[in-house]
Amino acid sequence: MRRLAALDGLRGIAALMVFLHHVQLPGIHPATLGLDAGVLIFFSLSGYLLYAPFVARQADGRPMELRSYAVRRFLRIAPAYLVAAFAITWIWHPALLQDPIAIASTIRTPIVVVWTLQLEVGFYVLLPVIAFALGRFRSVDRVRILFGAAAASIGLTVLVMIATAASLGYVPGAAISTLGSYAWAFVPGMVVAELERRGRLSVPLPAAALLVGVGLIALSSAVDPPAFLDLPAALGAGAVIAFLVSRPAIAPRLDRFWAAAGALSYSVYLWHEAIIDAVDRPTPTWVGAVLAAAITLGIAGVVYVGIERPAIRLGQRLRPPASPEPRVVLEPTV
Repeated sequence: MRRLAALDGLRGIAALMVFLHHVQLPGIHPATLGLDAGVLIFFSLSGYLLYAPFVARQADGRPMELRSYAVRRFLRIAPAYLVAAFAITWIWHPALLQDPIAIASTIRTPIVVVWTLQLEVGFYVLLPVIAFALGRFRSVDRVRILFGAAAASIGLTVLVMIATAASLGYVPGAAISTLGSYAWAFVPGMVVAELERRGRLSVPLPAAALLVGVGLIALSSAVDPPAFLDLPAALGAGAVIAFLVSRPAIAPRLDRFWAAAGALSYSVYLWHEAIIDAVDRPTPTWVGAVLAAAITLGIAGVVYVGIERPAIRLGQRLRPPASPEPRVVLEPTV
């Protein structure tokens, strides 16, 4: 499978956005609050990267190897999470070690962003069922169904907010931090996968597509809507992904840089808040932010080389013998 380095770079940019959202840079922190839009970029990327192989195999009449899919997803997410969760717990929250099962299962964990991993895992589990159901329709109908499902997801979120606000007087975060409330965020990437398979992205998209995507993400960052209704960020991410997929050879000189950014992004995402809290709190400073960034990148590099990359390679070795398949994708992550 061809690796699209620019999508690695987009994942790295999303991780940087989330880091800047949490680091509280003095003087400009109010302007960086909306950078949690990076989370929506992660979801849209997962929608494309994970759904595209299902679309390709269905179109060619080949079954998806679900056992291999499950093993690779587990090896891509779990080892780095377990290392981060138990290391952070041991260093900063040792009392939690009394319940290691709760840490491993993400029920009780010091990693604040774990809720997004829970949504990702939910998407991983449901995707084979979703892909099988959608495979019974024509591609054009699948796109309509996906948009309909996204609208239903948003409607569900609004209804839950209204109901909980009426009964409790407020909207608890747990009520809207569910896959049902965020399912729509994976749809832009899934639509890109459908368009790619239909040949709509075989011709490079104009630069206007990239500008629209970046503009929507910038709008989201400026307005800072709640993540569970951040349509501009998700749609913008979809437009950027479509542009990059249509131009797989864009800026090849930067491929190594983008690949490195993508490789570090997952562990940066897992570790950054704990490091920021340790070296840049309670009084955030620019020096503390730079130090937190350097330490986070260093840890992410060690974890990628020592944990993530071996796990990825193990997943690849456990994959069944490959048959010829169309161009797709890089190994996806959150």
